[in-house]
Amino acid sequence: MTSHDGTPRPGSIALVVAMGLLLGLMTGFAAWTCYPPTRGHYWQGPAVIVGSALALLILYLTGNRRIGWRSGDWLVLGYALAMLVLTGVVATSETVELLHAHVVPATFGVPRG
Repeated sequence: MTSHDGTPRPGSIALVVAMGLLLGLMTGFAAWTCYPPTRGHYWQGPAVIVGSALALLILYLTGNRRIGWRSGDWLVLGYALAMLVLTGVVATSETVELLHAHVVPATFGVPRG
């Protein structure tokens, strides 16, 4: 995963970032399916977040120890990128829903529901 002089190959960096992105997307989708919590199942959302944080920490430490070249930083970068993408998707969908419900009148021919 590194060249002869100890620097990481670009493919190695992309692989580690992709792993962080995948972990972040899986966390986001798992948390999304736990919302809204049903009666007696309030623990699922926090369990997903804590489990993801522990997995990220273990992968971070393992990557830095085994692979070197601060690969854990690239892993966290991929995870943060996934969180930003998911935040954008949620904010956009809520904004579109708000605009559709309150701003766009039915007289313009825009179907509702």
